Parts: sequence; structure tokens; C-alpha cells
Amino acid sequence: MANIRFSEFNGKSDDWIIYRERLEQYYTANSITSEQMKVATLLSIIGAETYKLLRDLSHPKLPKERKYDELMVLLTKQYGLQVNVWRERRKFYEAKQEINENVADYYARIRSLSVNCNFEKNLTDILKDKLNAKKRPTNR
Repeated sequence: MANIRFSEFNGKSDDWIIYRERLEQYYTANSITSEQMKVATLLSIIGAETYKLLRDLSHPKLPKERKYDELMVLLTKQYGLQVNVWRERRKFYEAKQEINENVADYYARIRSLSVNCNFEKNLTDILKDKLNAKKRPTNR
């Protein structure tokens, strides 16, 4: 085992989707493949507050009596963001390059804004269109 430290989940400030992706990489780095070990690892590292909530959501079973996928569904329902795609797209399309923002930073920002827009296979073309259509800021 690589013995890599992993932080506990904070439901008030952490993004569950990001945490879950990192958790999957933690399993890979530590060669954790069995269902039983994934459950034990998850329950050991999520932290006391998240464990208590998971225990309540899992009732009448204890979390250790559930399958890994069941636990992930419970946590995702609780912490996964409910995204309004239309609102996210509006934010994306309304984004303008700031006066002191270079193109690389602007691209990174609009790329980040596109994450919850569900552009899927059209993402590259939409980003190109957004970059080509942007109005250059003026210092007037």
C-alpha cells in the first residue's frame, strides 16, 4: 500500500463530485479493489460528521452492511449538486474577458464555466466560437 494520506470530507465546503473522483484515485494508488476494502476505507476516511450522516441515511442497516455503490448513491444524493443547466449556460455565455485578463486565463475561466453546461461533444466548437466572438475590452 502506498500509504497516501487522504483528507476527510467536509459537507459544508467540499465538492462531493471532486472528492469522489479523488477517492477513486486513492483506491487505485493503494491497490484497493475489493468491495469490502472500499467500504472499510470509505467509512474510515470520510470523517465523523459525514459518517454520522451516512449512518442516518443508511438506517436501518449500518453503513458497513451496505455495498460500496449503495453508499456512494446515498452520499451523492445528499451532497451532489443539483445543477440548473440553463443557469450555467447563461453564466457561460454572459462571461466576458476582463480588461486585464490574458487569453489563457480567460480560456481557463470559460472552460471552468462550461463544466456544468452539458455541451458534451460540442464543447470544443462552442469554446472556439466563444473565443472568436468575444469583444475585446477597451481602455476607453
